[in-house]
Amino acid sequence: MVATAILISAAMAGGLLLYQYFNSVLNTYTTSENIIANIHAQDTGSGSVLFIYNIKNVGNVPVNLTKIIVYQGDSIVTSINLDILLSPGQQVANSTLVNNLKLTPNMFAIIEYNVRGQVGLTQPIPIRLG
Repeated sequence: MVATAILISAAMAGGLLLYQYFNSVLNTYTTSENIIANIHAQDTGSGSVLFIYNIKNVGNVPVNLTKIIVYQGDSIVTSINLDILLSPGQQVANSTLVNNLKLTPNMFAIIEYNVRGQVGLTQPIPIRLG
């Protein structure tokens, strides 16, 4: 009788641990952020560069876009501040003129965003020229 009670208690505890594990794993995979972006840059001929960007939230949680950081090699060339909240499936297209900047090949951008108070960064995004 005592052995049966111990066995039932162990089975219930094991079931609870498995439930918590699977619940946390499924919660991680079903509440993810994912951003895709296209960024183009055009030289205006007056020492300024026009950045044209199209950013879409393809995840399933809202994402607050905070910054586009433009790099040349490992150096930050400029930073474009944003304050855009994207719901799941929503996209934004906009442009920003940056003064006193020379357009060079091999520039790329990283988008900084915020999800539930956590700062995230995208993978490097090549900037298309022209």
